[in-house]
Amino acid sequence: MSGDAISQSSHQAAALDQQASRPPRRKKRRWRLLAMLLLLGALIWFLPPIVANSPLLGWAVGKASADMNGSVSLGAVKLGWFSPVRISSLEVKDVEGKTIFFAPTLGSERSLAAMLRDYKNLGRFYVLEPKISLVLRDDGSNVEDLLARYLAPDEEEPDDEEAALDVGFSLRVQNAAINIADVPSGRQWRLEGLALELDASSGASGPIAAQLSAALPDADRPGKLAAEARLDGPAGEAALQVSNLPLALLRPAAARFAPGTSLAGLLSATMQASWGNDDADNKLHADLNLESLLATTPALENDRVALERLHAVGEAVWSAEQVEIAKTSLDCDVGSFLFSGVIPLGAEGIDAATLVRRRQQLDGRLDLARLARLLPGTLRIREGMQIESGQLQITAASLPAERGTVWNGQLRMENLTAQSGGRRIAWQQPVLAILQARDDPAGPVIDSLRCESDFLKLHAAGSVDNLSASLSFSLGRLAEQLGQFVDLAGLQLAGEGVGSLTWTRTPQQTFTAGAELQINNFQLTAAGKPPLREPALTLTMSANGQTDLGVNTRIDAAALALKTASDQIDAILTGAVADLNGGGSWPVRLDMQGQLHNWPARLAPWLPTGDWRLDGGYTLGIDATASTENVELRQLKLKVLPLKIASNTLNADESQLSAILSGSWNGAERRVQIVQGACNCDTVAVNAKNVVVSIPEEGEIELAGSLNYQTFIDRLKHWFDDPAAPPSWRIAGMLRGSAEVRQTAGTISGSTDAEVLDMAVIDASGQRFEEPRVVLAAAGEFDSRSKVLQLNKFEFASSMAAAGAAGRAGPAGEQYEAQIDGNLRYDAERIAGLLRPYLGPGARIAGRGQSPLSFRGPLSLEKGTAAAGIGWDRANLYGFQIGPAQLKAAIADGNLRIDPIDLAVSRGRMRVTPHVRLSPEPIELTLPGGLQLENVQIDPAMCASMLKFVAPVLAGVTSAQGSFSIVMDSCRVPLAEPKKSDLAGRLLIHSVQIGPGPLIRELAVLLGRESPAKLRQESVVAFNMKNGRIAHKNLELIFPDLTIRTEGSVGLDQTLDLVAEMPVPPKWLAGNPVAAQALANQVIRIPLKGTLNAPKLDQREIERLSREFIQKAAGNLLENELNKQLDQLDKLLRPRR
Repeated sequence: MSGDAISQSSHQAAALDQQASRPPRRKKRRWRLLAMLLLLGALIWFLPPIVANSPLLGWAVGKASADMNGSVSLGAVKLGWFSPVRISSLEVKDVEGKTIFFAPTLGSERSLAAMLRDYKNLGRFYVLEPKISLVLRDDGSNVEDLLARYLAPDEEEPDDEEAALDVGFSLRVQNAAINIADVPSGRQWRLEGLALELDASSGASGPIAAQLSAALPDADRPGKLAAEARLDGPAGEAALQVSNLPLALLRPAAARFAPGTSLAGLLSATMQASWGNDDADNKLHADLNLESLLATTPALENDRVALERLHAVGEAVWSAEQVEIAKTSLDCDVGSFLFSGVIPLGAEGIDAATLVRRRQQLDGRLDLARLARLLPGTLRIREGMQIESGQLQITAASLPAERGTVWNGQLRMENLTAQSGGRRIAWQQPVLAILQARDDPAGPVIDSLRCESDFLKLHAAGSVDNLSASLSFSLGRLAEQLGQFVDLAGLQLAGEGVGSLTWTRTPQQTFTAGAELQINNFQLTAAGKPPLREPALTLTMSANGQTDLGVNTRIDAAALALKTASDQIDAILTGAVADLNGGGSWPVRLDMQGQLHNWPARLAPWLPTGDWRLDGGYTLGIDATASTENVELRQLKLKVLPLKIASNTLNADESQLSAILSGSWNGAERRVQIVQGACNCDTVAVNAKNVVVSIPEEGEIELAGSLNYQTFIDRLKHWFDDPAAPPSWRIAGMLRGSAEVRQTAGTISGSTDAEVLDMAVIDASGQRFEEPRVVLAAAGEFDSRSKVLQLNKFEFASSMAAAGAAGRAGPAGEQYEAQIDGNLRYDAERIAGLLRPYLGPGARIAGRGQSPLSFRGPLSLEKGTAAAGIGWDRANLYGFQIGPAQLKAAIADGNLRIDPIDLAVSRGRMRVTPHVRLSPEPIELTLPGGLQLENVQIDPAMCASMLKFVAPVLAGVTSAQGSFSIVMDSCRVPLAEPKKSDLAGRLLIHSVQIGPGPLIRELAVLLGRESPAKLRQESVVAFNMKNGRIAHKNLELIFPDLTIRTEGSVGLDQTLDLVAEMPVPPKWLAGNPVAAQALANQVIRIPLKGTLNAPKLDQREIERLSREFIQKAAGNLLENELNKQLDQLDKLLRPRR
């Protein structure tokens, strides 16, 4: 064999050996698959304990409770395929971390494997000794907060998963406890031993049974609760038994419907209900007992419903068409009621249309004495009154009969007596109302409707085709009888009246109706309101048309007439009302004429007429068409001759007033349109055309129209003057102007022009300020979409001042902000002349200038900022000679801040930094403490204006020389009421000499002659102002012979309350050295009254002092003589010592 053959054979043998040594590939794949199956099996086997002991359980719990407003935590969890599920320490907390539910132990009786084998019956679950904390509020509870997302209505259509979710299970809750806390009342309760058994092992489609029991511990009256229910398809039954349940536990539920309600007492009740496929199976029986009921609610104000007992028993059978009530009664301390009958049901509840034709019987009795003691405030029983007896009985029946339903009713009040202040009161005659009626095939028939009492007699009878009624009444007797028992709160009634009503309808369904009411000596007076008196009042009404007494009613003609002693009102229908049931359109003509003086009292019950008084004769005509949504006013004409209006704020006396108006109102669009309107009187003339105001709930505001006006300013001001206090100044001139508003594409543009011609201002002294022409013009536009107002022009021009400004205002975040810039030119002398009625003749300013104006920020004094300035060349303010100045001021944060002022004033200096608080009100000026005036030269004008209140001896002096300074310690001045200022300071008198004045002349009487005087040099006079009076002390007035010191106060009305202190005047001692010696070092205090212009010494006090001095003089003489004798004795004894 060749070598090549040998080599090939050896290679083949080696390949066969290698192939034989390897395992087959298919066998290897089987081993891998087996290993994977074993691993998966082990994973499934250990999956429950893995889940129970890994973060995976927490993740799953978190996902399951993600929609809960709180957290869920678990303690130890035991999961296994062949062992029951057991969980310990399940805890549910709210968002604040407070525990709501805690269960130490819960679990299942079946294993996970058993549940998977029969997933439609999961077996029994149990929860042992859980604790629940329930916190109740008037608006909800902690449990509702926790489950808010689950309780929210789901707008999505629910999936039909009933079959998939038809899983059976049963649940046992053992020895549970619920702690209940009522937050508003602070009360707490605890339900113990709560047990629940729920059997739904057949799933939702099978029978379900539940039993519940619990105890409410109480030392005296322990409570119990037991309930059970069973559902089996559409049929079921339920029972509830409660004993000694505190009603206070139900207070939060009652407060949901009536906030502020409180409850107390005990409830015991039993209820049984059953229902099924047959309506006869739908039954309910209830028996309720309330003991010691106490209830309050805001509707009863201070009254409390306090009943010792209330017992209610009822039975009912119901179906989809009706509820039949049998043997239902209610009995309590104040009365009893018994009801039985049938209540028909419709798509929206009780079917009122057929209710009165079904069988019903009501019998009731009320003890009015007990009711009055129960609810004295609600019934407005007079204070101190004790109702002793009284019965109210009511009987009503609806009895179906062969020919139709018969209705009978009776209400009777009798034996009402009371004691008040030891006096017995009785309602003299019983009040009786009786109804007898029936349902005829043609419609209801009233056989008799009768009311008998000492204040009302009524009788009515008839059918839908022929009805008549008559009545007579006495409002005075009603008020008299009712007012004996009830506090009418100042309401007074009087008047005697009669009335009648007729109604006829033909077979063709046309009807005629009429009514008349006459009242004589009518009077209505409400507390705090002016009395309404009508000596004679007659009201008549008539109408005709067609009706089927159903949905089709038309009125062809109608009229109403009201006549009083001073007025006549007539209203007629000028066209047919075709659709009365749908509201229809009512074309009406109204004519009124009479006197205005009675109308404030007539309108007082509905409008705040206050103290308004009207006078004058009027005629009013209105032609309009009205419906529930629209009013078309074709014409309104008003004429008053003359017109007098009097009130605390307005007093007008016009020889005539006329007004015309036409327009419309659209309620749906909230749109008012005035096509033409005019009002003219002696003082004012106003004309408006094509005015449109629309403020829809959605969409853009609409505003357009034009207005022209003219008024005489002096007459207009007279409207607002107080007749009892003649004005200190007058103003005259004519104001006229116009305004126009246009709207295009969401933009409202407007402009106004006004001018005052021949303006004159006259002050009390007769000084006159005149301005031939004052012009005002403005124009701008408002974009209703962006809410931006653009002020294109604002101009004011006159000989005293001229101003121009422009800017914009619009939304900026949540605020509305403005940016306005302008310029002011002024003549200070002319402005001072205009303000002279306020400043008085002592204020004179001269100079001209100009200043920029600006405003930035929100449109409010609290947040906006503004800046301006003003200056003058010279000024004389009440004697203070002031040099040139420029004042700069700014408004920010509700405050007006003026830059520090340092001015030359009467050869001295003024240094002040005023500050004005604009908001919040009241507007108030304050000055910081410090030296305000320094070394100012005094003159008589200063004394006559300001200084006389601080130093009253300066009032009316003929001359004054010297200098002074003023230091303010505090200063607060309400600018609206300066009399309420509160300030304190010091007057520093450097050197002041004065000539005679009223107070100096009066003091000179004590000296026996007039004499020059001066104030003590470098003295300090402290002063303060409170309650409209300026007080001072230590003001020393030096005469050649003596010094007088004054203290006291001066009112802003210039009244004096001073005391002058001084030694005995020399004239009193002239020629009497003994008296001079006796009265040495004596000080007298003499009161000063009167006014600054007419001060008066108290003469009686002077006479009293004279007598006192005589006694003191005698005493001083004896004392001096004794001293002399002692001195002599001392001289004699001195040598012997």
